[in-house]
Amino acid sequence: MVDHPLAQQALTRLRDIETDRVGFRHAMDDVASLLVYEATRHLVVEEQQVSTPLATATGRRLTTPPMVVPILRAGLGLLPGVLRLLPQAPTGFIGVSRNEQT
Repeated sequence: MVDHPLAQQALTRLRDIETDRVGFRHAMDDVASLLVYEATRHLVVEEQQVSTPLATATGRRLTTPPMVVPILRAGLGLLPGVLRLLPQAPTGFIGVSRNEQT
């Protein structure tokens, strides 16, 4: 069960027969972003010094970005939303075939 209102709204758009292709893709992107946001909550970060226009500031960055591995074909729709938040993540793919008789 997804209990976040924005995720519920995006899932509703995905399920709605009236949603066109563009709306479906946007909803997939929204779902992926919300899922990756929650899934990465406890990733390890390290401090990083950056120069701002006014002074040096301390920020944080991921020590090791996670590998993103969508399961073909359905998982591909989530990939752009994930990579938007984790552009440095390495990517792999898993292919699975379905047994149509079971």
